[in-house]
Amino acid sequence: MRIKIYLLFMLLVASFFVNAYPRNIKHPEFNGLFYPDKASELNKFIDNVLKETIAPAAVREVIGILVPHAGYVYSGKIAAAAYKTVEGRQFDTVVIISSAHQHYLEGVAVYPEGEFETPLGNLEIDHESAETINSLDFSAADTRYFLREHPIEVQLPFIIKTIKNPKILPIIIGKTSLKNLKDLAGELYKISQRKQILIISSSDLSHFHTYDEAVAMDRRQLILLRIRISTTSGHPKSTRRILPAEYTR
Repeated sequence: MRIKIYLLFMLLVASFFVNAYPRNIKHPEFNGLFYPDKASELNKFIDNVLKETIAPAAVREVIGILVPHAGYVYSGKIAAAAYKTVEGRQFDTVVIISSAHQHYLEGVAVYPEGEFETPLGNLEIDHESAETINSLDFSAADTRYFLREHPIEVQLPFIIKTIKNPKILPIIIGKTSLKNLKDLAGELYKISQRKQILIISSSDLSHFHTYDEAVAMDRRQLILLRIRISTTSGHPKSTRRILPAEYTR
């Protein structure tokens, strides 16, 4: 009997400390601004734009997608075209990469642990992969760089709706060198050897240009991407396609 009382006491103490020190949860900051705040409205919006999107020709392997991060009323349909290519696929970790918008940052910042909260549920940080990235001498495991940063947050509801139970790895890139970017890519490659990952590049590509100017700039980006893939894949006529960047305009 005394053993049972002792065990009960220890469980109560453990419970107290768990509640006293909750998990690191990043609460949403742009719900109701960039996307609907209510789960029912958000579900309905994403379901509708995914349903209206014409799926591209079948792609055997998707390793990354380029997705805009404006408000859903402006770029939700384009985002849906991106996520349509990975809908129903299985990934262990979704890596979300964006440039810094609100904070001056030298190098890169990675969100180290915890969860990101959304109206549709929470997404857990891939802590193991975050530690891998943070081993780089130009990486900071500092959650402050993620405050008021919408490019990461606006991707999360689409991830929840299209990919089953992945972990996420949010990375923000600041002022850095090409060498550092290559080193970051090298660490991501190492992670991809252990896990099935998807890389999301959260970018609007351009702002404040006329439609024709923006289309011309986007097409140049696509040409550069195709050249880069064809010269690094080892196959001049690589069958990998640039999707869904072609949906950006």
